[in-house]
Amino acid sequence: MKKADLVAAISASARLSRAEADTLFEELWAQIALALGRGERIAISGLGTFEVRHRVARQQRHPQTGTTVHVAQRNVIGFRPAQALRSALQENLS
Repeated sequence: MKKADLVAAISASARLSRAEADTLFEELWAQIALALGRGERIAISGLGTFEVRHRVARQQRHPQTGTTVHVAQRNVIGFRPAQALRSALQENLS
């Protein structure tokens, strides 16, 4: 499913215009991005938890050349699905 498909589904189920649904979708993700940028944890009941995780600097081997490469420290976004989402996935795949 692509963003356009998701916006169309939201538009149809919430009885909104596509422009309104797109604005709603964009604002939701903008707020999530802002909160993550501040280092906050976002828990959405039934969906899961978004959080910023810190990866430490490390040495890694380049698979083609075999040389050691330094990988800098960085922050990454982590997502942990809620039990309800995991259960719904298992039911739909079975």
